[in-house]
Amino acid sequence: MTARVTLAGERWSATSFFAQQVAEKAIKALLVERERRQPPRTHDLVVLARRAGVPEDLTGGLMSLTRA
Repeated sequence: MTARVTLAGERWSATSFFAQQVAEKAIKALLVERERRQPPRTHDLVVLARRAGVPEDLTGGLMSLTRA
């Protein structure tokens, strides 16, 4: 919701930050579900996605989002 509000307000930096947070939490939740332990302490979405087994064709956009 916050990412949508900041996007509508053209607050690009905040939008990127909140979108990155959503992606990070989602991938870490997937890792916790699969591995039954704490996820790695990183904010790198590509590293997390690869560990979670996300297909490579879906990780392209994560590189840009990680830099946010």
